[in-house]
Amino acid sequence: MVFVFVISATFVVAQEESVSTLDTGIAVVEQMEITTQDLGIEDPGMLPTSRFYFLKDLNRTFKRVFTFNSVKKAELELDIANEQAAEIQRMEEITPERTDAIAKAVTNYQENVDKLKNRLDAMKETSQNPNVDKLMEKLTDRSIKHQQLFDELKQKFEDRLELKQQFGKMQDKINEAVAKIPEKFDNPEVFKERIKKAIEARPDGSFKELRSMEIVDRIMEKMPADRRDKLGEIKDDFMKKLEDRMGQMSEDQRKEFLRPEILEKLPGDPEVRMRIMEEMKTRVSSPDIQKEIIEAKEGILKERIEKGEIKKEAVEKLINETRDLIAKAESDLANAQSDLKQIAEKMLGIAKARIAEAEKALGDNKIGEAFGHATAASAAARSALRPESFLNRPLYIDPTIRQAIPASAPAGILPPPQTAPTTGTTTITVKCGDGICDLIEKEKGFCAIDCK
Repeated sequence: MVFVFVISATFVVAQEESVSTLDTGIAVVEQMEITTQDLGIEDPGMLPTSRFYFLKDLNRTFKRVFTFNSVKKAELELDIANEQAAEIQRMEEITPERTDAIAKAVTNYQENVDKLKNRLDAMKETSQNPNVDKLMEKLTDRSIKHQQLFDELKQKFEDRLELKQQFGKMQDKINEAVAKIPEKFDNPEVFKERIKKAIEARPDGSFKELRSMEIVDRIMEKMPADRRDKLGEIKDDFMKKLEDRMGQMSEDQRKEFLRPEILEKLPGDPEVRMRIMEEMKTRVSSPDIQKEIIEAKEGILKERIEKGEIKKEAVEKLINETRDLIAKAESDLANAQSDLKQIAEKMLGIAKARIAEAEKALGDNKIGEAFGHATAASAAARSALRPESFLNRPLYIDPTIRQAIPASAPAGILPPPQTAPTTGTTTITVKCGDGICDLIEKEKGFCAIDCK
């Protein structure tokens, strides 16, 4: 594991890229880079840049021919994919200019993960078989590390759009393979524990919880909707841990921790990060932390708009994905428990209102504003799919959702009710839905009277 530290004083001019440690006023950004050793490979050996690399591929072909057990066949494909990931990581270190060879290696990895998925589909055993259980443990561990590695590679090849997109496709491929585990081999609870164990085994860092939520979120995207709940619990746990840690910081430390220019530079997907922050603002107990999260999210959005990094096509895709989430949440309402139905309906109302605003802004070619609305809509729709998550967290929310919380909720779930005007605050017409309004909500009149 390689630690990269960026250190500078807190009083430097804004043009300097500075961060500070959370306990001394000096900012530190830790980027815990995946190494080949983390992948279990001391030396990747011959690389695709070698003219003799075909011999390595030939050796892999021989191994495939002479491997007969179905579990061993799947494990072989996983091992080959892991070797290929290590080769790509090493090429980035020593020959980053050979983007042609790296692109070819990326294609080989994707093709091999397809072979892995086919092998998993062909397997008949479940994780009750010790050999299958061991394979699932290995697949989970490798997939988490591959995701982190590809996030780092996307960042390092930021100016190579096509290659960056290919790394994103690699993440999709390995997550599709991992999604086979709860589909065929594990029950949801066992799978949840596998993922949790693999993530928690990663070294601690200042942004571990945030990065972990992003990884879980991407895995959930590849799973059937009815199997996502348990992974959502992991996400909730990391959200609570992050809130608790932020609660121990001073206000200045939190602001430094949430500086948009730092969050923007972290490996990972800023768009997923913004959506998670949108979800967090409805689940943290401190109004101050809520406000700081909103400001950080808006700062990231502003930076991406200024850099021209938010494209119309990406907004259209997010809107379509959110409409699918809304449709799924609506279909789930019929079977929802009465004490959760009102929460889901409320969050659906927010999602629909914000997606309508997103489409309007997109039609006016206000790409950044459209993305902000679509991100908020996506977060609300996801909350509508998991209304029970509101019962496990202290919330500062508008009265409509507060009234929907069942009276039997455990003591301490909710903070004391906020003092607010009674007119217009207890009906479904309250729009913002969380009691804390961001700038877009205020400008567009989406705020309840009791919003901060």
